[in-house]
Amino acid sequence: MVDPDLIEVSLVNDALQLAGTADRFYERADGSLVCADIKTGKQIGDNPLAYIVQLAAYANSVRYDIETGRRTPVGTVDLDFGILVHLPSGRAECTLYQVDLHEGLILAELATQVRRRQKHKGLVSRLEPTDGTLEAPVVGSESASPLDSEPTPNLREWIATRIDIIRSHDEAFAHLRQLWPADIPTLKQSDEHSAIELETISRLLDNIEALHGLPFGDPKPGTGEVKELEAPVKVVEATVTIDEGRDADPDNLTLLRKQLAALSDERKTWVQAQTKRANSAGYPISLKQKPSSRRYHIAQFLIAASTYHDDGDDILKAVLQHFSATPLDTGKAIGYVLGTMSTDNAVRAAALMLAIEAGDIQLSFYGDGTPTLTGPVASYLPNPNQT
Repeated sequence: MVDPDLIEVSLVNDALQLAGTADRFYERADGSLVCADIKTGKQIGDNPLAYIVQLAAYANSVRYDIETGRRTPVGTVDLDFGILVHLPSGRAECTLYQVDLHEGLILAELATQVRRRQKHKGLVSRLEPTDGTLEAPVVGSESASPLDSEPTPNLREWIATRIDIIRSHDEAFAHLRQLWPADIPTLKQSDEHSAIELETISRLLDNIEALHGLPFGDPKPGTGEVKELEAPVKVVEATVTIDEGRDADPDNLTLLRKQLAALSDERKTWVQAQTKRANSAGYPISLKQKPSSRRYHIAQFLIAASTYHDDGDDILKAVLQHFSATPLDTGKAIGYVLGTMSTDNAVRAAALMLAIEAGDIQLSFYGDGTPTLTGPVASYLPNPNQT
């Protein structure tokens, strides 16, 4: 029977840095639980790795209270066996699939390792001739730029497979469609993409997969990742409809103004600069223009983040990367992400800042200086695996 207290239950697995909402837990006669997930797509496939990884992560998770961050055990969950319930939309049929959770957990751990390693930069660098003895062009040099040549064989098929996985996750696919560059045709619209276009698509998929916690597939065809693009990649933001929500509580606004007034001049200037960025990106967040709940929570996030004003954009890049697939490589990009934040994401971003101030999450840097966050970050993010 279905445990009524474990329907659409929020879960987190700190070791895997994954969070999500499990559809069901079935209770056996002996009181043990079996984790189950419902899929409504047209087909499951012979080897649905994304679903297997997702189910294994859920079975090995604990309950999570998103308001307080409190974690509690789910119960005695069967870690060997899980169930996929296939209920294809529009068809009066139901098929149950048994899932090997041992293998699923191995794949989930592997995907987590790959995701972490993928963020490491500086593993490939340009090799320049020093004495004129190098006769053949070196991969990565100007004369042999992979992006100036034909696309790597099978790269298109590799990208298509990744898109198919994303398509099976409604939220992730909707996000991909929203952020797809307007000047690049989809794979269905054209079969003659340039190497630069495919690289742009690949990087967009990287962000979508990371943001929604999707597992990784086969390695990228070719000799490796490209360190720098030889031509600029244009990121085109889709027009976003902003839901400002209800008006902010007047008492909260009064307290917020007192918080702003108490800031040092440097912190005030930093907060104002971020507000101007959002305005320049076409998505204003000024409370004077509209005292909405959404803008109130964005302001709370910026006040907390202003503690790190001496570090420039580092704190914004480290936090906001978890709420957008847009590369945060320019001030306008940061302004766009700030200006388009939903109320829910603004609340979560502010909670992340509180966790950083409390020492539960740390701001750190990769070898190349790229800012990142370490600790149970996934606990503060939207449900990345919810489909």
